[in-house]
Amino acid sequence: MGYYSVVFSLISASGVLIFEIFRPKNRIIDFLTGVNFVYWMTFGIVPLYIFLFYEYTTWSTIRKLELTSVSYLLASIYSLVGYLCIIFSYYYASRFSINVSITTYSMKKFNNIRSIHIFKVALILFVLGFTSLVAYIRLLGGLESYLNSGLIIRSGFNTTFTSPFMFLKNLVPLLYISSYYFYCLMIEKRENLTLNVILFLTAFISSLMHLYHGAGRMTFFIYLISFPLGHIVLKNRINFRFIIVSIWLFFVMVVLGDHLLSPYSTQSIWEVFKKALLNLGGTVGGIIEEFSSPFVNLANNIEQLSIHYHFRYGFKDFIIGLNGILPSRFLPFEYMKQPNIDELNTLYFQSAGSIPVDLITFGYITFGLAGVIIITLIFGVLIRFIEGLLSNTNNIMMSITYSSWMIFIAFRVMYAEPGLVYNTVFKLVLALFLLLYFIRNNENERN
Repeated sequence: MGYYSVVFSLISASGVLIFEIFRPKNRIIDFLTGVNFVYWMTFGIVPLYIFLFYEYTTWSTIRKLELTSVSYLLASIYSLVGYLCIIFSYYYASRFSINVSITTYSMKKFNNIRSIHIFKVALILFVLGFTSLVAYIRLLGGLESYLNSGLIIRSGFNTTFTSPFMFLKNLVPLLYISSYYFYCLMIEKRENLTLNVILFLTAFISSLMHLYHGAGRMTFFIYLISFPLGHIVLKNRINFRFIIVSIWLFFVMVVLGDHLLSPYSTQSIWEVFKKALLNLGGTVGGIIEEFSSPFVNLANNIEQLSIHYHFRYGFKDFIIGLNGILPSRFLPFEYMKQPNIDELNTLYFQSAGSIPVDLITFGYITFGLAGVIIITLIFGVLIRFIEGLLSNTNNIMMSITYSSWMIFIAFRVMYAEPGLVYNTVFKLVLALFLLLYFIRNNENERN
């Protein structure tokens, strides 16, 4: 029965692609474009790759189930149902009066942005992020220890670096948004150009350091690609150079990322690159496997969840997820010490590190097929509302803000554990809140 999954995978792969090409939209790329791309890869291309090249797959998680398992068929059906729910709620939410109000609010508020607003927000984020970075580096024992300890901390087996102040690392990514905003001020050659250049370079270099510390290839790629993507959103036109740069950067981070971001690698960059080119088929397969966890997660949880574990029956993970962003001293309750959904998923696969839970698997683990439908319907509405709030992209600052949120939303298809979502979205929400605060203050002063 598992082989029938190919039929639904073909429907997903071709259907999502055709829909994205021909659907009506107001700009060349929007929030749904990002979601469509990630969905197309994870639940369209990945299942086809697994069934066509199963014997060549290198990930043990892929080989945990036999191809004949009916769970693969159910995974393809559930993922297709989830996608249809996202599309339905996204377009249906467009008809809500609140969505019209949000879009109108965006057009009105963000037309009043002045350079001083951008500078104030960027400076606040810079001070918070940079002071947290300095304190965090001291906490880990200095710069060398900071740069070398990222893989240990990220592995989930960290027992060396413990402190109630480890939450400071959650504030350091504020530097990412700070660098975006100083970049906008710099390229538009606003007043205080020299100061903006200095602050941008400091924020940019500090961001690269922290990304190296985190050792996350996809996070590195997302940060760097947001700069040119902001220009694409502003001009509403995709040029050939952007496509080439994006493909090259993605290839470098996926193929060479583990080597570039590891202080313990012994091979030279050229050796790794040459090996990847000589085994091009394996390299392409490896890139596709980077997107395999959602489909594999879903199939394996369908197979084993009811036998070894139980549905989560509710949304307690939204509460437990607060562990990922709040200081531990603020969360003394025994309830908060339960393993989150990512940890349970990793335990099931008996894997080192962490195997993240995707949007569809999160819904399934919560309440089966009903959970998939509920979560994806909510997700589609949220996409539409957030896109409406950021719809005014008449300047580079709002365009980069739009692109940052677009990427964040798109990758929730792959990474949906609430704690990770809170941690990732915090910097975006804080920046948006500060921006609206300063705009409103300026309006009050004029009145």
